[in-house]
Amino acid sequence: MFTGLLLATLSGIGWASADVLRKQLTADIEPLRLSIQLALIQLAVVVLVAGTVLYPTEIAGWSELRIDRGYWVYAVPGYICTAVGHFLFIKALRTSELSLTIPFLSFSPIFVMGMGIVLLGEWPTVVACLGVSIVALAAVFL
Repeated sequence: MFTGLLLATLSGIGWASADVLRKQLTADIEPLRLSIQLALIQLAVVVLVAGTVLYPTEIAGWSELRIDRGYWVYAVPGYICTAVGHFLFIKALRTSELSLTIPFLSFSPIFVMGMGIVLLGEWPTVVACLGVSIVALAAVFL
């Protein structure tokens, strides 16, 4: 439990720092170029970190370099949506104050729950809906 709390806290600090740095970068770099650069940096970090965090023995089929075709049905649109969202977020950072743009990120769980229902048929629990509502209301009050 302590490890989870520590990782969540460090993650929050990391995301907050990244948002401030992104805001600073938007003053100097065009949104499309910055979106591409950030996506490539994120990919590099994931590749580097995955090797140290994931243990091949814990993941079934890790040694197989095969990805089912069904994966791409969701992965490609997901990547496209992420890229478009990143680009639009950077445009928002250029035109608005950080304190106005960041709270809107709190609405993403609402969209995730909605897409979970539409794409996967996964209905959220009452507790999940309550948690997302609390986060969304906090963003509105911010």
